[in-house]
Amino acid sequence: MTDITYYDAYHPEQLDSAFYVDGFGVLASVSNGKRRLGVFCVGEMRILFPEGGVENPTPDYRVLRYTSDLFDVGIDTDSKLSDFTDYWRERDFDVWVNNSWFELRDLDAEESGDDLEWEVYHSIDEAVDACVQILTSPEETS
Repeated sequence: MTDITYYDAYHPEQLDSAFYVDGFGVLASVSNGKRRLGVFCVGEMRILFPEGGVENPTPDYRVLRYTSDLFDVGIDTDSKLSDFTDYWRERDFDVWVNNSWFELRDLDAEESGDDLEWEVYHSIDEAVDACVQILTSPEETS
């Protein structure tokens, strides 16, 4: 049995790591009673946003680096982020320069900062599911 805790920043319509780059620390934790794992957002996000938006784009663009930048241009859900990305990709313009990701860390380890298994997750729920898989594996439960 595992206990899952999501912290204040979590929103079910914002699962992509782009919505967590503002440095919230541990975003979710999973415990099996013997060990606790945490989900952290890491990496730098840089999205090119054409000035004038989708309706009236110009050759100039601004760089979106933080979740608040996404909100400022009306991107506040995974669906809107996906639609924005797909719209520009269909026009042969990749708006993503850098993207953030989620890593798993052992919250009880003496050496903090080491991620587990060197896996990268782009959805917070995917990262939490990976924590559950680790903590319910035969090695953990025996």
